[in-house]
Amino acid sequence: MKKLSFIVLLFAIFQLATAQETEISDKFILGGSVNFSISNNANPAGVGFILTPTNESKSTFFGFAPYIGKEISPKLIVGLGIDFGMGRTTTKNASFFPSPGSGEVKRNSNQIGFGVFSRHVANPDNQLSFYLQPYIQYFISNQKEFQNSNLTREAITNFLELGSGLGLMYNINDQLRATLRSGGLSYINGSWEVKDTDLGNDFSSFGLNLNLSNIFFGLEIRL
Repeated sequence: MKKLSFIVLLFAIFQLATAQETEISDKFILGGSVNFSISNNANPAGVGFILTPTNESKSTFFGFAPYIGKEISPKLIVGLGIDFGMGRTTTKNASFFPSPGSGEVKRNSNQIGFGVFSRHVANPDNQLSFYLQPYIQYFISNQKEFQNSNLTREAITNFLELGSGLGLMYNINDQLRATLRSGGLSYINGSWEVKDTDLGNDFSSFGLNLNLSNIFFGLEIRL
């Protein structure tokens, strides 16, 4: 926790220092971005079954992230956002372990996050601009596992994520622009537990995340 507190403090100092160097603007932005991905025969990690050569799996993910922000200057935007995520994975012909038998396994996951962000634009005078977007978000996630339609496990995860992503902005006109945001470096610290059991633990991770479930396309309006 000391390391996490130190990182959060550095983040706050960086935001304050950057804001003090910019000219004042009076524009607000209202926007949102979406993400959708499908994968076949991916490895659905977890416990309760094992993979066999006859496995067939399909995973889908949908994410929606609305936000509101304030333009401090053409180079700096600060804002608040909500992040919704929903994932579904179905695996056929899975062998159950430790219980005997085989069949279909489904995992349904839902996630909601709340957080703050800042956007630092490299070339705001161009129609196509690049930006860096540091953020802090708190997430609550729920995952349910079904074996042959029977609920066998429910896991709840809470975590704090501190990171920075990359993005593009395309100014369609003075009020409307399209955006693309990808994942990047992130530090995660949280805990998980399996409902109605003694299973659970704390966890943390640090790394680079650039997969398809972290690429969001969106639109925003300048008010």
